[in-house]
Amino acid sequence: MNRYTYVILFLFFFNSSLTAQNPTVEINTGRSCAGKDVLLSITASNLSDIGAILLYVDIDPAKLTFLSLENINPQLEDLNYNFIQDPPRVAVAWSNIVPANFPQTKLFDLKFQVSEVTTPVSFAPGCEIATIYLQPITINWLNGAVEPANPVLTSQPEDVTIGATKNASFAISSANATGYQWERSQDNGTTWQALQDEGNYNGTRTNQLQVTNIPFSFNKTKYRCIAGNEGCYTVSDAATLTVTSSASIGEEINNLNIYLKNQPNPFTDYTNIEYNLPDEGNVHIRVYSMIGNMVVDLLDAFQSQGQHKIPLFTSNLAKGIYVLKFEFVKNNASSFIYLKMLKN
Repeated sequence: MNRYTYVILFLFFFNSSLTAQNPTVEINTGRSCAGKDVLLSITASNLSDIGAILLYVDIDPAKLTFLSLENINPQLEDLNYNFIQDPPRVAVAWSNIVPANFPQTKLFDLKFQVSEVTTPVSFAPGCEIATIYLQPITINWLNGAVEPANPVLTSQPEDVTIGATKNASFAISSANATGYQWERSQDNGTTWQALQDEGNYNGTRTNQLQVTNIPFSFNKTKYRCIAGNEGCYTVSDAATLTVTSSASIGEEINNLNIYLKNQPNPFTDYTNIEYNLPDEGNVHIRVYSMIGNMVVDLLDAFQSQGQHKIPLFTSNLAKGIYVLKFEFVKNNASSFIYLKMLKN
């Protein structure tokens, strides 16, 4: 390697070192969501013997409302600031006969209330930093922004079709969510109810909801999940649970020691619901269409042990398949039977 090559390499590394030491002032990027406050740090590096600072920071007032300066560096005693309306910007001024040094540190935080995320926060023309001898310094000005802190969902819950008394699950995925809350709607998404781990539900505050021993009355229930992160929230898409019966016509899905049938079946204008009770308790009998709408609330009464028969008049029902839901309650514990019926 000749001496000219050494000279070129020396100049390259010398210039790279100077570039790396260029004084820099930066507006950091913060994360927030609408309705929250956010702190954007103003940091400086490679600043020595500083005697005066003048900064202008432009914002969009439709997206950010300036509140104050926070956590001011102790070297910046008697710092002054103001919000200028036209053009909308934060003005910051400081000077002192005692020099300040900022090798790599924070100058202060800008505090904003966020109306809308994803907005730049930029240094405006006229910013200047000078030494104690009032010599302006060439600064590398780096702008920042406010970006969304809301959880990003990488997968959404999917629709499920399953038989009554079976189990189902709904799940979402998110790399930055720190909390979850599942909700359900039984009126096609008009209103929503937060779920708890009880009854047919488990995992209501995780990314995967478990629905167990599903009754036919859950047919067409919608489920969604609210994912949270530092007070910011993202609502998932809604998934629909479709509940079917695996029983054939006249065959019950029976988790009780109860004999249940309807005669005649198929029927035209009426059929008799016949069943035996192994013990006394409350009986609730309802009839649903195959899309999950209740069409008859037949019985809700306390009954004694033994044989029972109740007529079901169906002249106002259209032809088709219906599901009878038989609920037996004893000592606050509920059990269910589902029976398919056919009207001609």
